Amino acid sequence: MTTCRPRFAARLLQVWKMNRAVNRQQVIPAPEFTRTPLFSSDTACIADVRCRGECRHRSDEEHTAEAQLIFPYHGMFIRHLGSAASVADANQVLFFGADEMHQVSHPVSGGDSCIVMTLPESVLSELAGTDFYDETTRRFRTRERNLEPSAQALRSVLLRRLMTDTSSTLEAESISLALATMAFASLPRTQHRPTLSKRHLINRVKLFLAESMSKKISLSEIGRKVGASPVYLTQIFSELEGVPLYRYHLRLRLAQSLLRLPEQKDLSALAQDLGFSSHSQFTTMFGQTFGLAPRAFMQQAGREDIRELLKILKAVPTST
Repeated sequence: MTTCRPRFAARLLQVWKMNRAVNRQQVIPAPEFTRTPLFSSDTACIADVRCRGECRHRSDEEHTAEAQLIFPYHGMFIRHLGSAASVADANQVLFFGADEMHQVSHPVSGGDSCIVMTLPESVLSELAGTDFYDETTRRFRTRERNLEPSAQALRSVLLRRLMTDTSSTLEAESISLALATMAFASLPRTQHRPTLSKRHLINRVKLFLAESMSKKISLSEIGRKVGASPVYLTQIFSELEGVPLYRYHLRLRLAQSLLRLPEQKDLSALAQDLGFSSHSQFTTMFGQTFGLAPRAFMQQAGREDIRELLKILKAVPTST
């Protein structure tokens, strides 16, 4: 009996090690991205797509079967379409044509999240018109556009209502169509196609801004990072983006505040996290951009009828 016990113990240890090795092999890694359907009707389909953003290099080529509008609301990624690259962040809407092969990469850590909107062909053609959408190829004539603050605010309202299941079908459809209309009505960045060198420079600036969301940065600091003078930077950025560089950075930070406001009780802490010098400065900039102070905006967004909020957003000057 005494000679069997060591052998039995050794056998138990061997079995335990084998089971542990099997369990390790069975660990399934988390998916790179998740897609959560939020709403679906004959008028619009909305999904929330979140990516872990661990892929720094270009992904394999991918495509969507239908034309889609992509509204990033958190983080950033780069869309590669042939030799062209587009930085996708919370200031923009991207247009994905049907069966249009592309790749994505995530040079900035933290992952990203997007609202993906799919509209029926008839609705898409009516909203976009022939200036923006080719019904034959089912492709858009532009790849991305900057969003006005009113569209950013409406994006946050739509996301919040669908995530909390507090929107009726009619309301969800109405907000979705209003957001799509704003996307197509956004002013183009530039009237001519920029050179690849200029676009590459601006993309590098956007990457730096995404990495410096909560920092107080200067033109000189950005210039040293991308290898351009402050004067040239301000001129080229405004030329290609249709908005000053400082305003673009401000809109990025305010877009993040829209995302965090529902759960953030301490506005002073939120202001500090987003790089504002004070609670007062944050409230002032928010009000100038969205037409309401942060708390007042949340009250309007939480009401059952948001027509008053839509009126306020439409009244905000597009130059803010």
